[in-house]
Amino acid sequence: MSLQTLIDQLLFEEEGNTLDFKSDQYRLSSSTDEEKSELLKDIVAFANAWRRADAYILIGVKEVKGGRSEIVGISKHLDDAHLQQFINSKTQRPIDFSYKAVQHESAQIGVIHIPVQRRLFYLLKDFGRLKKSVVYIRRGSSTDIASIDEISTMGAEINGTYRDTLSLEAFLISGQHDEIVEKRIDCKLINAKIPDDEHFPDYGVAYMNGGPDVRFAVPDFTSNRDYYRERAKYLQAHWRVHAFKLGVKNSGAVPARDVKVIFDIADEERPSIACELDDLPSKPHSNYLPLLNKAFGKVPDVSVKRMTYGWRITCHLGKIQPKDMATTQDYFYLGAVTSKSIRIDAQVFSDDLPEPKQETLEVGFEVEDRVYSVSDFLPKEEG
Repeated sequence: MSLQTLIDQLLFEEEGNTLDFKSDQYRLSSSTDEEKSELLKDIVAFANAWRRADAYILIGVKEVKGGRSEIVGISKHLDDAHLQQFINSKTQRPIDFSYKAVQHESAQIGVIHIPVQRRLFYLLKDFGRLKKSVVYIRRGSSTDIASIDEISTMGAEINGTYRDTLSLEAFLISGQHDEIVEKRIDCKLINAKIPDDEHFPDYGVAYMNGGPDVRFAVPDFTSNRDYYRERAKYLQAHWRVHAFKLGVKNSGAVPARDVKVIFDIADEERPSIACELDDLPSKPHSNYLPLLNKAFGKVPDVSVKRMTYGWRITCHLGKIQPKDMATTQDYFYLGAVTSKSIRIDAQVFSDDLPEPKQETLEVGFEVEDRVYSVSDFLPKEEG
């Protein structure tokens, strides 16, 4: 559902645990602590509210009881980054929320979105009209202070109920267009046997006759003389592995923050291959002026390390919203030199999980041995 469609629906709803209308913009800049505390109270109260759906505050909308609320618009917007810093510097831990500026029906309105999330939230210090360590909560269309029983129930959520609302599932992604999404993926590889370096001719070297029984080499000094050797090794390495991405789906009702997945692959005899793209040979160039095609300064979201027991692959996915999924941008590569199945023991971590979730994934390799000659790596006219 688009944000515009959602706003249209909310305009016909009444204020309650998941909705509030504000005709005027909150006062945040150049205002007193008492004025700022109104905005702080509303966000904290909605975050603590008893609800199963996301909450919204529509700013620039006048409530109409029993009818469609009226868009009156606002002239100024809050800065989301400034708002995040203000709110989360006051609470004991960060609240998940966002502010968006939206044009609707030729008017500007502000939309504060507060997803369902683990409670409870309270202030570390007194601020304006608000008191520290007090749990403010939204009840219907007003704000109240949570009772001891409510606070106790919120605490129980942290230990049990909340955990059940966060459901993370890991899977592997493969295919030319990332079209294969499974917990087990089967693929075919080639274990190529290639000739030794000395059997390959130099690239870019022409031989000329200088007279009877005289033949000499005329090298092209701009050419990469090892091009044929490098190309054979490049193909050999890439034929032995298959590219994968990792995906995680959040089927729960709350966001999962800072999601990380660790793959452990036991490989005592080390017949398997696991690596990043940078660990594979780069595509060779026939001259010494190759195009620079690597993205410098980019932080990879996948890393592969050799461990004493085998391989460890770590994937970082960040925040995943409810009913959404995230995938790694970078590939990791798995392979083998003999046909086999690889079991992957995965642990899914999140700031919102009290302990990692255990998963099991598999990759099946069908490996074909092939022997190649020098001519297989040369242009047909030179072979």
